Amino acid sequence: MTHTHHPTWREQEVIQSEVNALLSPSLSSLSLDDLTSYLESLEKELKALPKRIRAVKTAINANLKNFPDHEIEHFASLALTSLPDRSPMEMLRDEHKGMRLGDIIAKVLNDRSAPLTTAELTRLIYDAESEDEFNRARNSLSTELRVGAKGENPKWQKVGRYAYSRL
Repeated sequence: MTHTHHPTWREQEVIQSEVNALLSPSLSSLSLDDLTSYLESLEKELKALPKRIRAVKTAINANLKNFPDHEIEHFASLALTSLPDRSPMEMLRDEHKGMRLGDIIAKVLNDRSAPLTTAELTRLIYDAESEDEFNRARNSLSTELRVGAKGENPKWQKVGRYAYSRL
């Protein structure tokens, strides 16, 4: 059975505006550099949509009691529909994008003189938007931390039960 992706209303809106822009004569007169810049700005906007949607859903859930009874069911269904989970690599802070997790950990630990707990490292490395994302990121990080602290050539050392430091 094949799963078909049905665009959300916001995706449809973005697609329609892009189609309208492509049909616009002013876009055809842009230089390649301007078109590239425009495309990059659209890609940034598209990447930001899931974060905006999560924020709106959180606000709806938090304020559900303030909606009239006849609207609660509609808003609740919107707020409770889930977005695909972000992977820990998608949650990386911008300054770590494109780097390997082991290299990120080594850099963060080398930049600090004191040991850091797994939770502190998670906050420094990831931009988790919820407790669930934080826990998934921390679990991913914990695995890499254990591996990097072992072997003949460890990258960092384990200090205590949940803390790590540079060598």
